[in-house]
Amino acid sequence: MVGVTGGLGTGKTTVANIFKKFRAKIIDVDKIAKEVVSTNGPTLAAIIKCFGEDVLNKDKTLNRKRLASVVFESDDLLRKLEGITHPVIKSKIKKELNGLNGIIIIDCPLLIEAGLKNMVDITVVVSASFENQINRVKGRFPKALAKKIIQAQLPLSKKVELADYVIDNNGGLEDTEAQVEHIFEELKKRVEE
Repeated sequence: MVGVTGGLGTGKTTVANIFKKFRAKIIDVDKIAKEVVSTNGPTLAAIIKCFGEDVLNKDKTLNRKRLASVVFESDDLLRKLEGITHPVIKSKIKKELNGLNGIIIIDCPLLIEAGLKNMVDITVVVSASFENQINRVKGRFPKALAKKIIQAQLPLSKKVELADYVIDNNGGLEDTEAQVEHIFEELKKRVEE
């Protein structure tokens, strides 16, 4: 089991997709996080109870950007949201792991922050410069909010210290693919041992 993590805009999903090309099984924690806050679910109800209906769209679905702009104003509010979502996400990850074997990639932005590092055998940190992170999320988040999200995450330097492998994702796609392929070959050797 391999945890792929990093910061906002470092390219974790790109790296996970490259692993997928090599036939690794992928558990996408961002996708799980979106599912657990889907309409009419108990997690969404708990979020509404805590943060109010202002975090909803007109169709009663969660407005993730609006919620982000609220919770990244305060560490206390962020911890409240994590207290609601993280246990449900962990439970769903465990369910998805049932019956899987081989090389399994858990694509998880908050692998370390959410206490999920103990679920994996290997940690891969995808690293990129702050400028690249901001540039990569331009269309998804306003710059000020992107900075707040990055600052709320464990610094990349700390994640790198806890990594078994680091992928420097400041270059082109070919360079990133070569790094992933090297790690994948090493992982295959471990599985075969």
